[in-house]
Formats: sequence, structure tokens, C-alpha cells
Amino acid sequence: MQLREYKIDKNSETWREIECWIEERLQDRRTTLEITGLPNDETENARGAIEELLELENLVKPEVVLVSELSEPEL
Repeated sequence: MQLREYKIDKNSETWREIECWIEERLQDRRTTLEITGLPNDETENARGAIEELLELENLVKPEVVLVSELSEPEL
């Protein structure tokens, strides 16, 4: 089976709508975490949801490659 590579157009109307949806959900989850006295399972669920939303949001961000000052450049 051949794998296909899909690209997301970060300037598309669809992606902008998705970003708004992500931001709304992130704000909701962060507000949940600010509530004191929540059971551990609810805070864990909120943290997991935040992590997943950030992963979704990062689909269109370029990968960052760190290069050591001591490494040799590839020519």
C-alpha cells in the first residue's frame, strides 16, 4: 500500500475556521484547569485535550531543526 502525503493550506478558509475552533476549545480547557478543587481525572482529561489540540494546530507549522554549533554543515 502506497502512503500519500497530504498538505494543509494554512491560508485556506477551512483551516482558518479550524484554527478558530481550536482556540475556542483551548480556552475552554485552560479555564477548566484554573478551577480549583477539580478531581485529578478531570484535570488529566483537560491536559490531554490541550495536548491533542496543540498537536492539531501544529500540523501547519514548519518543523524546527536544531543544529549544534559543533556540527559540520552538509554540503
